[in-house]
Amino acid sequence: MFGALGRAQASTPVRALAGCAARVVAVPAVTAVVCLSSPLPLAHAAPDVAEVSVAVRITSFTPMAPKPGDTVKITGAVTNTGTTTLTNTQALACVDRDRITDRGELAALPPQGDDCKGLTGTGAYHDFADVLEPKVSRPFSITVPWTDWRLGSNRAGVYVVGVRINGDNPDGGREHPAIARTLMPVVAPDAKLRTVRTAMMLPLRHRPTQLNGTYFADESLNDALKPDGRLGQLVHAGTGKQVSWLIDPTHAGGCAARQHRGRRP
Repeated sequence: MFGALGRAQASTPVRALAGCAARVVAVPAVTAVVCLSSPLPLAHAAPDVAEVSVAVRITSFTPMAPKPGDTVKITGAVTNTGTTTLTNTQALACVDRDRITDRGELAALPPQGDDCKGLTGTGAYHDFADVLEPKVSRPFSITVPWTDWRLGSNRAGVYVVGVRINGDNPDGGREHPAIARTLMPVVAPDAKLRTVRTAMMLPLRHRPTQLNGTYFADESLNDALKPDGRLGQLVHAGTGKQVSWLIDPTHAGGCAARQHRGRRP
């Protein structure tokens, strides 16, 4: 999940997770960026000054690693975090057409910047039918045909892309209060991708309830181990799958021989 918080006439800080896109040829690519919010006004700011502030987040970007010719779909949401109602609000897809070709360039991406230019003159935008009032959120969905990126037919590499938010303030002025950026790895059509094996670890633990010997304070552990309990469901999730069990050696001795009993009055 991606997001950003912006204010009028200011670019939104964005930080890319270095290293995730440099392996675009080796992995189908899972990329992400973390967008840092710009500071909000101080509590003693003049109450009669209207503030234009918008938060925008990207919730999905598919396909994550498109090939030239693929159509990209971007979904997300925008929230008016300021005190001014915006009209004619629009979410517009954007791109920086300068390719990132190595890890050094990826790590050097600035936390702030206005390098993601809107895809004007295309249909890669979402118009919000209703006004965007303070504290109101609206979802958006943008479909971007490959030609709208204007990257060429075979421009494999990593690009900064995102969504810009535009809207009119009550005075009729056009505001550009926020931008959310992410990384788009473009895979060459003839690229040979290798499968990468991954593993997921789920801790099975419960708060201590043993009092003395085989006596326990309550039945919470017994309930958690039932088929519909928290621990029972986790164990059942591994049925039919390749699962390795790791046991804390400090609790291995004799634990299998113990019987759970409830606390006697």
